[in-house]
Parts: sequence; structure tokens; C-alpha cells
Amino acid sequence: MLGIKAFELKIFNLKCQFESRGFYYFIQSFMIFIFKCAPKCPEK
Repeated sequence: MLGIKAFELKIFNLKCQFESRGFYYFIQSFMIFIFKCAPKCPEK
């Protein structure tokens, strides 16, 4: 049950981020992370 509560809280936090400008910052930094990491990660 604790895991479900934590999951719900995470979804709620994501909704809050989605509704604020913070969401765009989150996406931007996530994309930057992907592009920085991807070249270093070996192809599978």
C-alpha cells in the first residue's frame, strides 16, 4: 500500500510540474541530459 501512495504522490507532483513553468524547465534539462548521455552510452 505504501508503494501505491508514493506512486500517487509522484503522479500528483508531475501534474503540478505540468501545470507550472517548472515543467518546461524539467523537460529542457531532461532533454539536455539525454543528449549529453546518449553519445557516451554504448549501443545495445
